Amino acid sequence: MDLIVVIRGGGSRNDLAAFDAEGIARAIATSPIPVFTGIGHEIDRSVADEVAGRAWKTPTACAGAIVDMVGEYVSRTEDTWVDIVRLSTARLDGAGVSLMSTAQRVARQTTSPCRVPMNDWRAELDGVGGPASTRRRDEPFRPSEPAAHPSSRCGNTRYGTATR
Repeated sequence: MDLIVVIRGGGSRNDLAAFDAEGIARAIATSPIPVFTGIGHEIDRSVADEVAGRAWKTPTACAGAIVDMVGEYVSRTEDTWVDIVRLSTARLDGAGVSLMSTAQRVARQTTSPCRVPMNDWRAELDGVGGPASTRRRDEPFRPSEPAAHPSSRCGNTRYGTATR
């Protein structure tokens, strides 16, 4: 429970006397839950009104104030969600840019352009599995000795020690 509302429309002073009772006043004053009142007419004021968290002159005014408070709460909540979406989108966009930058940096650091002329590759293939030009396309490649890893021929000095 978020709120206690004590309301009673109009009536004579005797009809509203119950809201001046000490027991009612103590219960309202010591309530751990906020108490709003809207008792009587414009000219009426009770002890319950005096000890309540908020008091309005009529039940209608009290109800109107509560509706306004709820509307303000809903508006603040919606604004907060808009802020959350905006901030999360900005953070995700920033993280995406950072991730892309990191991926590009890693790609640049782990690969380098191959500087081996095409004729050298053909000669290497000829030496490993027989002349490349004499092997049929559908014939499986069967090297007679293990070939060197291509990175050892591509100037990859960060991860390989072989140089050309």
